[in-house]
This record gives sequence, C-alpha cells and structure tokens, in this order.
Amino acid sequence: MRSIRVKPGPELSDVSPEFPEFRGRLGSVLLGLVMVVCFVSSCRTGGGVAGLLKILPAEGEVAGWRMKGDSQVFAGQDLFTYIDGGADIYLEYGFRTVLVQDYQGPAGKTISIEIFEMANSGAAFGMYAFKKGSKGREVGGEGRGQMGDYYLNIWKGRFLITLTGFDSDSETLIGLEALARAAEARTGGSGDKPRFLKTLSAEFVIKPSLRYFRGPLGLNSVLPALSRDVPGFEEGVAADYDTGMSLIVLRYPGQGACRTAFERLRTALSDPARFYEFQDAGEDMAAASDAKGKTIYATPRGDLLWIVRGGSRAAVRSFLSTLRRPQ
Repeated sequence: MRSIRVKPGPELSDVSPEFPEFRGRLGSVLLGLVMVVCFVSSCRTGGGVAGLLKILPAEGEVAGWRMKGDSQVFAGQDLFTYIDGGADIYLEYGFRTVLVQDYQGPAGKTISIEIFEMANSGAAFGMYAFKKGSKGREVGGEGRGQMGDYYLNIWKGRFLITLTGFDSDSETLIGLEALARAAEARTGGSGDKPRFLKTLSAEFVIKPSLRYFRGPLGLNSVLPALSRDVPGFEEGVAADYDTGMSLIVLRYPGQGACRTAFERLRTALSDPARFYEFQDAGEDMAAASDAKGKTIYATPRGDLLWIVRGGSRAAVRSFLSTLRRPQ
C-alpha cells in the first residue's frame, strides 16, 4: 500500500479545541478510528481519498514513468496551504479534495498529477473551463481535455485532472498525454455539462470561450468591469460569438432579485467615471460603452439577467430573440 500524507479538512483539524478530551493519547486513537471509518466509507462510494487513489496510473502502467515520492491529499479549507492565493476559485465552484502525485520519466523528466474531486460534474466542468486556455489543443474528444504548452487538463464526471510537465520537451509532452489517457481510463462515468449552458445558442459560438461560473470570482474572469455590480446570482454562463458579440447570462433566486441586480447594473452603466454614452431604454434595457469602445447591453427576463457586449442595439435585440431559457 502506498504511503500517503493526508492534510485533513477543518472537520478533523478543529476537533481538539472543541473536545479537550481528544488531546491525549485516547484522542489520537479515536481520531485515527474516525479517519479509518471515513476512508472505508469513501471506498464504498467511490469518492474521497480512496476514489482519487484509484484514478492514479499504477507503477509501470505508463512505460518509462514511475511514481516519485509520496502522494499528498488536501481537503476543504486546507487547499489554501497547497495553492497559495488560488484556492478561492476552486472553493467557489465546489471543491472537495485534491490528490497530488509526481511521476518521474525519461531523462529525469517530472510530471505532476493533480486530481481534484469537486462537488459534482457541473462544478468540475466549470473549473475545467476556467483553467483551460483559448489556444490549446483538444485531446481526448468530446471537449473534455486540452493540452497547453506544458500542461494538460481533463474533465470527467466530478473530477478535474491537471497534469503539469514543467517544460515543453517532446519526452514531457508524450508523457503528459500517456499519463492523462491512463488516468482518464481509470475515472468512471462521463458526467453531464451544466444544463444552464443550453441558455447559450450553439450556433456561432467560439467553443474555447465557453465558461460556466458559480460566483463573482468566475464572473470576474469574463467581465471584470462589472463583476462587483451584479451580486447574488446562483450560476452563470458566458461565451464569445464569431459575430463579434459576447453573451453572459446570470440566474438569480427569483425575478425580484434579478430586477434588483439589473437596477444596480443600470446605475453602474450610467456612471460617467466608468462608462460612456449611457443609453436608458426604459425598464427592459440599459446600455453604455466601456473603455475599449464596446457597448454593453443589459436586460432582465424573469430570473435571468442577460448581458451582451458588442454589436448594435438592433443586432443585440435580434440576437436575444433567438435565445431561450433551458427547459
């Protein structure tokens, strides 16, 4: 059995302050029993540490590549100790656990595999879309993997697998794809993309631009100028179109919350210190130009807030008329 260093989440690390009797030797034994029970439970459900370990390519499974050092596991808030300054976005999407393992290959090359278990397949897809680049090469088919300069991301089910090679030499790139294929083959199921993506018209979409987010950090990656002006949404989607327009759709808990967000956004667009040429079209639409000369249009429809960047008002209205809420 492989050696593994576990970084427990707050539900384990916070036990001692609340229950002083756990601080002694008996507490250590009881805590160990709790971790064993959790491990066994995860074996039965296919999740947790046991489920992540099953995804790791075994010794000798990929020719020329062997495990190097111990595996490490970080759960919950302890992700901050592993990703300095970058954990918030994972937690916003629904992070659970990550398993990290290095592999050594030909000529001393090293590849690191990170297997992130997210709350569900939608959370994993959202994080995958956030991480992948706009110019990477698709691998694996079905839009589930992308190769960058020296890294590779795969999304499958509730798991996001990131492989980093640290250089772009041929041995490293070949190893990235081989280890990725092995890990993907060990990941059960396929998982569905979030149903809310159907809000976006598939026609004319520039596929690498497709994004799904669940909070302000994700939105900030596609609309930094307005991300603080539309709080309270539950999920959102975004995409660029080859017509020159970009679309963002935000879903709110109800029509009232959506209307409140629209009014706040209308106020922001009317601020001459931030935007130019404000246009107020009454209750159904507001628009203004940003610093790059692109016009931003916003309109509420029930519990959905639609934001379009680029194009004329007539073109935007025509474009929005082709879109509908996913059923």
